[in-house]
Amino acid sequence: MVFAERGAMKVAALLSAFAAACASKPSTDPQLDYDPGPWFVGEQQTMTIEWSPASSCSAPFDCTTGPLVPFQLDNVTCTGCTTSGVELGQEAENATSFQFVATTTDAIEIDIEIDSDGDSYHLTATSTGDRELALVASCDVVWSDEIEDPELEPEPCGAMRTSDQAVLIDWSIQTLHGNRGQPFCPDGARCEPDYPRKLSQIQLSPAPQSWRADAPVYTAISTASVTMTVPLDTGALSTATIDIPSVQ
Repeated sequence: MVFAERGAMKVAALLSAFAAACASKPSTDPQLDYDPGPWFVGEQQTMTIEWSPASSCSAPFDCTTGPLVPFQLDNVTCTGCTTSGVELGQEAENATSFQFVATTTDAIEIDIEIDSDGDSYHLTATSTGDRELALVASCDVVWSDEIEDPELEPEPCGAMRTSDQAVLIDWSIQTLHGNRGQPFCPDGARCEPDYPRKLSQIQLSPAPQSWRADAPVYTAISTASVTMTVPLDTGALSTATIDIPSVQ
């Protein structure tokens, strides 16, 4: 009888310890994963809340990972933007995501409240909204037999060029708050982020012989200028004329 009571006490103690361990707060913190911006008006972005489990390593390839941390979104407030796909009150483990779209070119703030086993956590993401204004383009040259070398940097065009130099069009988009790269995705490719505009939407006269990444390439051109037109994120078209040096 005494042994039975002692056994029951040990089992109760183990269950109590197990319950305490399960109820203890996770040793890691939730994190936000998102494009830091600027966020362009009308372009969809993704906000991901990640809560990675604790892990420990005794050797480079000998690691153990703790249990996943269950949590739920309690509230999302988006100032200067709109959200979609927010699932409040739905339990998630490891990660959950929603989408948002900037509606202003001023400051934007996203406040997120999550709950894990009765404990509340507050996360904030901030950035600035922006909008495209105009195409900016210029002329570069590169040796024709080295076009495919990704480490070779083109040089700005001078007053003349040699017959063994190809012409590249270097371009970007001026924005309200600065300058943006080329937010266009090659046709048939998967880009990250998923830019909806494609390179085929860019109009060039005369047409280039090829492309080097995002740059139009002219290995043979006799005109004194190239006209380039791109669709902006507003839907408007922006055009630039690029002077091409003569062959010396």
